Amino acid sequence: MVNWDGAETRLRNEFAMAALPKIIAINDKVTAHRDVPYAVALKAVATQAYDIADAMLEARKKDT
Repeated sequence: MVNWDGAETRLRNEFAMAALPKIIAINDKVTAHRDVPYAVALKAVATQAYDIADAMLEARKKDT
């Protein structure tokens, strides 16, 4: 696990929150009419949101 400072943690959370609506919409389409437990789908959505946030933070570091 990466140790984030306060500002990075806040930015990471903001990036993850920004990604959530689209990920949820895509996930709903992918899991529609499939036997996917809701808890499993939620874990996948959360993981994907933070994966995107981590990638965005890494991209920012390359630009500075």
